Amino acid sequence: MRESRSPLSSDAERDSFASSHLERCRQPVESTGFYTDIVADSITLSCRDREKAWSLAEALRKGAAEVLEMEVAGLQALVIGRAGETSVDMMLYDPMSGGSGLLDQMIARWQEVVRAACVGQWILTPPVVRMRMIRLVLATH
Repeated sequence: MRESRSPLSSDAERDSFASSHLERCRQPVESTGFYTDIVADSITLSCRDREKAWSLAEALRKGAAEVLEMEVAGLQALVIGRAGETSVDMMLYDPMSGGSGLLDQMIARWQEVVRAACVGQWILTPPVVRMRMIRLVLATH
């Protein structure tokens, strides 16, 4: 059985995992990192803080899944901080190589998606879909 923990999980969670892993496997946990460049279509919305951004991203993904009859995993979310600010950019992106067209469908039916997501009136104007290069560096600890 292979398990992992996010480097963003709490110190207590990572310590507990390392301890149980050492007991089960008789080997210490080793840090592993992954890196990739992705060129993807995305929708970017500004948010006041990281918590609200993740909540909005998940709500919009679920709203889109309901309205467009797609899997929630058809769109991925990323929250990017801004230096010296608490505000962040929340990105929804299409992980399919070449794009699946889900973002265009989402924009075309934006008001339905927003209603299904129950996120209120403040984002009823559809954002613009942009092609972006996203550099992901994923590391485990």
